[in-house]
Amino acid sequence: MNKFRRILLFVLVLSIALIQPICSTMTAGAASDVTVNLASIKQVIRGFGTCTAWNNVLTDTEMNYLFKDMGLNILRLRIDPNKS
Repeated sequence: MNKFRRILLFVLVLSIALIQPICSTMTAGAASDVTVNLASIKQVIRGFGTCTAWNNVLTDTEMNYLFKDMGLNILRLRIDPNKS
């Protein structure tokens, strides 16, 4: 379980490290005011999950951590077109 958390944290940090430079170059020099209206809903997120496309097998402990502890409720699976 501890190894799984470290891997999850590593993937998150790596994602942020790779995306941040791209976003900062896109917005460099662009200054503007922002107004946030919490009463106006533009998008409703009905679920959040993970994908097992490249890690075909999750243990019961990993599944419990993701779906009970972290509150995920969507699981995307890869269907290998070369297997019957």
